[in-house]
Amino acid sequence: MGDAPIQPQTPAIAVVGMACRLPGSNNSIHAFWNFLKQARQASNTVPESRFNVGAHADGSGKPKTMTSVPGMFLEDIDIGAFDAGFFNISPAEAMAMDPQQRQLLEVAYECLENSGISVDAIFGREMGCFVGSFVGGADENPSVQTTRREEKIDQYARLR
Repeated sequence: MGDAPIQPQTPAIAVVGMACRLPGSNNSIHAFWNFLKQARQASNTVPESRFNVGAHADGSGKPKTMTSVPGMFLEDIDIGAFDAGFFNISPAEAMAMDPQQRQLLEVAYECLENSGISVDAIFGREMGCFVGSFVGGADENPSVQTTRREEKIDQYARLR
């Protein structure tokens, strides 16, 4: 008893797999590790396919203008290459999904592959998948817009 602090009983956890899509062409854990070892910088210029920087950044510092032109942008990502059938998703569902949702499915599967654990082995088991993501971007990117905004209201609208 005495004055010894009570230690909480915390169940053991294990990180068994990792995967990523990060700026600086870091599309795998191996690429990201090399990136870190080389102390590289992921900041880059706004890709022309994203938006017209000149329309938003004039150097004046006025409200509603960009004050920082470089950013962190994913590169070498083909959002049209999503294999909806692999995930048992219809083409219509895949088109209705935010491109970041499609990326998340791919990265989560790569994480399982990295762990060496099959999808069948985790069925019905206690498992967590911890995710970090940026929430904006796709709606503002004309290269990923497939329909007019009012046409996007469908049975999947609550998922976005």
